[in-house]
Amino acid sequence: LAPLENNTKPGFVLIEGAPGIGKTVLLKEIAHQWSKNKILTKFELVLLLYLRNPILQKATSISDRLQLFCKGDEEATEITKACAKYMFANGGRSLALLLDGYDEYPEELRDSGLIADILNRQVLPHCGLVVSSRPHASQNLRQQANVRV
Repeated sequence: LAPLENNTKPGFVLIEGAPGIGKTVLLKEIAHQWSKNKILTKFELVLLLYLRNPILQKATSISDRLQLFCKGDEEATEITKACAKYMFANGGRSLALLLDGYDEYPEELRDSGLIADILNRQVLPHCGLVVSSRPHASQNLRQQANVRV
């Protein structure tokens, strides 16, 4: 994760592996260790998003994705709106996105839409990225990654 922590430019770590090898567990552990302030300490917020989730696939903005965690709580909705606004205001400098299961993300959404815009640095260009995928689906991400695991 050094490219995320040590670089002044945004880092991109690609984790590839066969089914069942532990990619999802690794991303969960990264999020857990961040919550204990042990890793990725330069980031104010780390979001773990499961790309296989059909509800998340339909979201068209970061704000939409964050709203999914609120479940009708009006106060939480206002907090997520403020959070999304802050993230976009600084281009995602204080944000690390852990995107799990790129291979399970619909192929028709990989070239356009929110996740494609994030991966191509058109949205949140300064955020840290960690993406997990099976190798057959991540060929187009390999050149963008600073590190492949």
